[in-house]
Amino acid sequence: MKFSTALSVVAAIYTLPSQGLPASDHFPKSLSFETELKNDPNLVQQLKKRGEIISVDTDIHQILLTFPLSLGGHSVKSVVDTGSRSSWIFNGVSDSSSSLCSSNSCLTSTSNIDISDDSYSIYYRGNFGAFGKWVSAPLSLGGSASAPFKFGLADSITGNTGDYSWAGFGYDSDELNRDSSTHIIDVLHESGVIDNKIFQLKYSSISSWDADIMGSGSLTIGSYDTSANIKFFDMTENIKYYLAIPMNSISNSNGDSISLDSVQTSVFDSGSTSLLMKQKYIDAILGDIVYDSTYTSFFKCSDYENFILKFNIDSTTTISIPLTSISWNQYKESNDLCQLMVGTLPDDVTFELAFGQYAMKNLITVFDIHQKRLGLASNSNSVTIS
Repeated sequence: MKFSTALSVVAAIYTLPSQGLPASDHFPKSLSFETELKNDPNLVQQLKKRGEIISVDTDIHQILLTFPLSLGGHSVKSVVDTGSRSSWIFNGVSDSSSSLCSSNSCLTSTSNIDISDDSYSIYYRGNFGAFGKWVSAPLSLGGSASAPFKFGLADSITGNTGDYSWAGFGYDSDELNRDSSTHIIDVLHESGVIDNKIFQLKYSSISSWDADIMGSGSLTIGSYDTSANIKFFDMTENIKYYLAIPMNSISNSNGDSISLDSVQTSVFDSGSTSLLMKQKYIDAILGDIVYDSTYTSFFKCSDYENFILKFNIDSTTTISIPLTSISWNQYKESNDLCQLMVGTLPDDVTFELAFGQYAMKNLITVFDIHQKRLGLASNSNSVTIS
């Protein structure tokens, strides 16, 4: 069973950016896209509920980074998932024998894609999965040159996904046991679309919870911003599908600290929303947080403006992020209430900590697959990497 830290997924409506890369005989060696963070407007209404705060589970705030992608000339609505290696496209129909359709546009074996007879399935923890057929088709991102690509075309799902598809950017370091044709970075590199197996995620904001669009960001494939003060760390190779680095300990500005277990692994998963930790780490560094008696997952923002979480990668490097920067702050101004965006990892998971989007938005994150290293830089004036 493949594990994903996207524990809860909600419906979302996506639109592709209107601008694409200009057509050229000499296609670019790196690709860069402005993106949008989207959320289900129905969920926003549930959270606001006529302007009144309600107590909700933090894990349901699923937000996803979108980018333009086409397969066999068909545009699809896709999101970046660094916690999942394989890519799959969901088109929301139940007939896998003939075609898979969405908005009156069908993907069939006669529409520039090749649907095989091999069954496709992917499973996520939390009763969520996708099922269909394996497919190959020319892949293009934002008007780039095309590359042959193999992906899962799902005609049915378990759980609630809504109208979007997943594009896996997680990576399996086991070169002998992986099918390189299923990885988006591999096929772009092997076809000469990009020069290097490297990509960068940068969030501009996660702010407007009153509307469908929640923020913006950028995805760069094949290169990264060399002007940013990126600090690189060797990736661990003992965690399949995830992009991960060692982590020695976690502490807070009150002096509470706990060392990570011998696995010492922290993954970076843009398919998850919350910062996820095993319960013992939450108890150690967040055990003194006082929550509101009525809205039990909220705390008083003003009481914790100076409360800092410190992620100690090694003896020389610490990421320091304010607690309010890993919180949902819709009611900060009106009610002085912030909701802690921290979820619990099951004990049987083989890593200790997962940076979801509420943590990753504070960082510029570079995934260098070629050199098996992960780069981090601050993406906020309140966040330091020292």
